[in-house]
Amino acid sequence: MIPYRREIDGLRALAVVPVVLFHAGVERFSGGFVGVDVFFVISGYLITSILLKQLDAGTFSFAAFYERRARRILPALFLVVACSMVVAWFALIPPDMEDFARSLSYIPVFLTNVFFYRESDYFATGAEWMPLLHTWSLAVEEQYYLLFPLLLWFLWRRGRAGIPWVFLVIALASLMASEWMIGRDAPAAFFLLQFRLWELLAGAGVAWLHARRGGPGVCSGALAGAGVLLILASVFAFDASTRFPGLHALLPVAGAVLVVMHAGPGNLAGRILGWGPCVGIGLISYSAYLWHQPLLAFVRHLSFEPPSQAALLIAAGASFVLAYPSWRFVEQPFRRPGSVTRRALVGTLAVASVVVIAFGSGGRVTEGYDRRAGVGERFPDMNARLERTPGLARYCEAAEKRQPECATDERPEILLWGDSYAMHLVKGLVADNPDIRMVQFTKSACGPVLGAAPVRGHPDDREWSEECLAHNEAAIRALEAADSVRHVVIGSWFYYYFEPGRTIQLVDGSRVSGGERGVELLQATIDRVRAAGKRVTVFAPTPTEGGRRDYGRCVVRAVWLREPLEACEFPRSAWEQAHPGTVASLRALEQASIPVVWLADGICPDGTCKPVIDDVVIYRDGGHLSKEGSEYLGRTMGWYRQVTETAP
Repeated sequence: MIPYRREIDGLRALAVVPVVLFHAGVERFSGGFVGVDVFFVISGYLITSILLKQLDAGTFSFAAFYERRARRILPALFLVVACSMVVAWFALIPPDMEDFARSLSYIPVFLTNVFFYRESDYFATGAEWMPLLHTWSLAVEEQYYLLFPLLLWFLWRRGRAGIPWVFLVIALASLMASEWMIGRDAPAAFFLLQFRLWELLAGAGVAWLHARRGGPGVCSGALAGAGVLLILASVFAFDASTRFPGLHALLPVAGAVLVVMHAGPGNLAGRILGWGPCVGIGLISYSAYLWHQPLLAFVRHLSFEPPSQAALLIAAGASFVLAYPSWRFVEQPFRRPGSVTRRALVGTLAVASVVVIAFGSGGRVTEGYDRRAGVGERFPDMNARLERTPGLARYCEAAEKRQPECATDERPEILLWGDSYAMHLVKGLVADNPDIRMVQFTKSACGPVLGAAPVRGHPDDREWSEECLAHNEAAIRALEAADSVRHVVIGSWFYYYFEPGRTIQLVDGSRVSGGERGVELLQATIDRVRAAGKRVTVFAPTPTEGGRRDYGRCVVRAVWLREPLEACEFPRSAWEQAHPGTVASLRALEQASIPVVWLADGICPDGTCKPVIDDVVIYRDGGHLSKEGSEYLGRTMGWYRQVTETAP
């Protein structure tokens, strides 16, 4: 084994605390997610150090290596997963239980990072509700542990001199691929091994240098101090909008490398990291990391209203409280072969894997064990009710993917144009007239405004904004060329364009504030549509409170937690106060003789907006209509009639 270094445990503490506080929603730690990158460097360093020592001594064994990794990682992981399964049974509504169950099945096969890549955005609001989201990083490390020893063993047998150069080439390729992928598929760059491999190899490179020169502490402590500062700078300066990982990840990775290389008892950084409390936190850091996300997620699930910061901090603190017995009575015994035999280890892990996969499979088959409570009795098929709708067909989210299914007739009378807030109108228009002749031109988050596109705050927003601009140009050309189209329905989450605090990108690449400029551009768009001889009807977005409340799930959770459905309601005035720019802009359009259909008239008939009307669940999330909600409003408000009776 490599010599024990207290500074490494201190570095673990420096990694785990920001991660936990970031997930607890502490704004000051907006870049706390970089703690995972520090963990990757530490893992690469420790594993490579062990392998190099054993290869050099001729004692390396694949079986022994994988057994040690299993002892280190899996017992505590399965303990937390088992406890999470028990709590989930009582805490999670069926849609959330189904998501949880699906993620479970990936844990024993080390593929949760692939699952969350397909299903989630780490920085999205919904991610904080996922109890096992954090296991993505364990999957990355486990995949690395499976592949790296094979590579190192192969290179060792071919000649040791070329090993660091192979490390360097692979690491550079991985880093460049990560930076390139962010602008094309940011979740892939975040979750998948090939785009994180360079961070683990950075630690491996440090291990190689230490093996050749005899350990850390050769250079001055200034470099170790600089490493700590780089990590802290990343923690406090980065946030969800940072283009990450890619080149930005060089800061925390370089910081971790400098600390591992140079921190020691002879310099200040080493003494601070080697301080007793830091070492203590570092020793239990793995268990603390395992416990924190389930605790925080379940607090959110069990709180009908958004939990307070104090409640989340208590849950974060509880993760460290639970970490000690987990480390003392699970991690430590299983790591000692004398305490738990290989046969007992294999048997325990095999049974745990079967139970986890069985529970996960059952949750998928039963749609989240939906018979556990009365949700299915009051609102049957709730999962289906909360499904998103792309409109006429799943191919209709963007012009470049449009198929024949995106039109109900070869000679449509109505053209629907807008973003996902236009897509959710389809069911209602069809419900009001099943024989409707309509074609759909939509793109998610891309409003029907010529010459402007939303700036969404994501790393790839400029490229996406350009795609939106091109999409709308294609839509207007198709509209002008369609002789059969007489009516154009415009629908959007207009907040992107009409609220002063929002930013829009223009055709020339410049970016300006929304508000009046957005209204001018929409008016110009409508003028061009009218110039083509078409009649225009604008649908206002659904009323919301302007926060992060999910009204569809609120209904399910109200039934689940035995709360009255009225707890999900809110006054129409709250919507008007939350989005004054949008409401005022749409009223200005009305004054300019442009028909506007106010969905709030159907959802808030008496001034109170109701997520459930006549046992119909109106919303599917924090703003979009559910399928049945769209159908209900389409029929009761007469959407087709309002559109076709629009004056020229």
